[in-house]
Amino acid sequence: MDKMNIKLKNKELKYSYPGTPENCVFVRGRVKNPLIKLPEEWKEFVDLTTISIHLTPIGANQNLIIKRTQGLEVHLQTNGLPVDCYYLIFGKVLDKPPQGAL
Repeated sequence: MDKMNIKLKNKELKYSYPGTPENCVFVRGRVKNPLIKLPEEWKEFVDLTTISIHLTPIGANQNLIIKRTQGLEVHLQTNGLPVDCYYLIFGKVLDKPPQGAL
């Protein structure tokens, strides 16, 4: 895995990303509500139009779908059952850093 450091004015972010031809980052976890919040840093460093979302339902079939993405939020929907799933979300790192970040 390659590593990438992004320096902000007051902090440094360190990311590892899988060995793919494009520079991407990912976040993963488990959610038990219909909202996944992406890391705040993604707003400046990730092209949010490139995110790829993978969901694995836990327990009963929930007919789980991605209802919409809105900024740093991923909204989920089920067939009426409570949301309970693992998620893996990839996003492509922007080619140039935002102005004033370095």
